[in-house]
Amino acid sequence: MKNLDRCPVVCVWLVACIASLQFTSVASAQRPSSLRPGEYVTEGAWGNLSLRPGNDRSMLFAIEAVGGNLHVCSLDGEIVGGRATLEGTDEKTPCIVTFAPTPEGVRVSASQSDACRDYCGARAHFEGLYLLPKAACVSAAVAATRKSFKQLYDGRQYVEARAKLEPLLIQCARTLHRLEDGRIRNDLAVTLHKLGDLTGCLALLQPWAEDAALTDEGVRENYPPSDADLMLPVVRATRTNLKLCRDK
Repeated sequence: MKNLDRCPVVCVWLVACIASLQFTSVASAQRPSSLRPGEYVTEGAWGNLSLRPGNDRSMLFAIEAVGGNLHVCSLDGEIVGGRATLEGTDEKTPCIVTFAPTPEGVRVSASQSDACRDYCGARAHFEGLYLLPKAACVSAAVAATRKSFKQLYDGRQYVEARAKLEPLLIQCARTLHRLEDGRIRNDLAVTLHKLGDLTGCLALLQPWAEDAALTDEGVRENYPPSDADLMLPVVRATRTNLKLCRDK
């Protein structure tokens, strides 16, 4: 009778173990086990990571990242066992960069950020999640889409032009640089104006409306000099197009 009384407890324990093993197996299957060659980009496109096969089991990498006021990070080397060991700021402390594959891409981190500071300007860093962009969202594909859009727009094919460009804001939202996002929004805004969709035009420009409300001097006060220089053409276009779509 004692064995029979204990059976339900044992059965529950076995079921729990089996479920745990199944969950672990599923999680392991979803987690990539190794780095894959390719071109990766951070959310907001401030950093780019290139991975390509090296010798034996190694991988070669190159990182280019841009921070405030166009300060940059630039580093490259060989990855072995998920780590790259580079020369540090002093001889005793190397710059160790870790590359961990994730379902979305590669997470890059440094064991001691200070040891890697020589590879970056004062306002730049390279640590973060680098995403594998969709095929339509790599820089060459975005440029080709924008070129096709302009041809359609110049040909007054506004419906087709909208259909060509609009998907970029949805498909590539995470990996578009903010300036590229602003340019696309302004191109679409004037297209919606041509189509008579003023409400849609205004809604499209809202992410840039706060900066557009500033004067040029205000933009320069709010942003580092080099950043302001790059932003002003987009800000000015947004001001013009907001006014265009507010006027009936």
